[in-house]
Amino acid sequence: MATNYFQQPAFSPRADVITVRPSSTALLTIDSEDRFQNGYDASGNRITGYPYARIQEGILAGNNASPYDFTIVKNESIMNGFFTRLGLTEVNFEWGVPNINFTTNRIYVNYHNLSTNASGTSLVKLFDGEIVFATPYQIASNLQSNVRATGVTDLSQFTITYGEPNYIDPSGNVFGQGNGYPIFRYYGGLSGNVMNPKIQVSFSPLAYNNNNSNSPSAYPYDVYTKQLFDLMGFNKFNTTFKDEAVGKTTFCQATRYIDIVCSQLAYNQPLKDTTTAPVVRDSLCRLYISDINGFQQNSVPCWSPSFTPAGCAPATIYRQFQTPKMINWYSAGPNYQPVQGVLRFEVLNDAGSNLNQLCYDPAVNPTQDPNDIEGINIDALNWSATILVSEN
Repeated sequence: MATNYFQQPAFSPRADVITVRPSSTALLTIDSEDRFQNGYDASGNRITGYPYARIQEGILAGNNASPYDFTIVKNESIMNGFFTRLGLTEVNFEWGVPNINFTTNRIYVNYHNLSTNASGTSLVKLFDGEIVFATPYQIASNLQSNVRATGVTDLSQFTITYGEPNYIDPSGNVFGQGNGYPIFRYYGGLSGNVMNPKIQVSFSPLAYNNNNSNSPSAYPYDVYTKQLFDLMGFNKFNTTFKDEAVGKTTFCQATRYIDIVCSQLAYNQPLKDTTTAPVVRDSLCRLYISDINGFQQNSVPCWSPSFTPAGCAPATIYRQFQTPKMINWYSAGPNYQPVQGVLRFEVLNDAGSNLNQLCYDPAVNPTQDPNDIEGINIDALNWSATILVSEN
């Protein structure tokens, strides 16, 4: 059969055209401040209305007081329609959780005098305020002052630095380190440039799951919780007596990332999340603390008192996810489900624990004294997020 070279090609502008349009979308916006629309007072009486509920934050310590664990309750579905995908595309998270808190404010300091064979242990508290933001320089400075203030003669010349502006060898020679290294170095006894090799020190963490609230060494947290011992980069090497030693590299962060979780929104996803961490939860997103306020561009040498790694000062984490995690949603047929009117949001740290743990004193029972400032989440700040809902 002869070929008709004048036949209109398939790619001609006059050929059949299939119109492709972007999927229709809608927004589901979340604000932790909305948890105060309704609530209950300390006596269990229902209160209604944002202004009144908001000012009761201290009394509502057990009911939606924290933006890190709250429930939105509405009498109707939050969202209805024929949509098949949910994806968190934007988060604005105000970071107000100090790196020095109830889990990271204490450490054991042990000493041994080789000349007199005297030895002992002191539980040292880093800051009296319990909850503070602190730079590595401030942590080193306060720990040195408080160890010396224990009254133990053998610890009167204890010295600790961060960033290694200089290194002093056992002979007293001083070596400049340029921009230094982000590590803690400590000496059992140091006077000027002269080390005392007879004074040796070591550090130890507190015992986990110690619920004795009457003991100064009480530590009612599980084994995954990061202590001051961990925050300073210490490990097994630092639990043995040395006249001079270092920890490993550390930026003194109480947590390196957080997960925002809502089981009601993630329930329908057929492909479940997983992680190498011990605690696995289906999450909406993960936020990393590492580059708060452009810290990755920080050119301040680490030995400087103004060196402030992410997480060591208040900041705002803003993330816009170009490729968000998309959750499958059944919006048609017999399996149709709206977005229900009860949504619980939690914010978890890198140990899988609620972020409340870092800014709430477990020794204070807010139901006994609801006005106790330590019984409320004084360091918890509100956060907002945008979820993009799509028909495809």
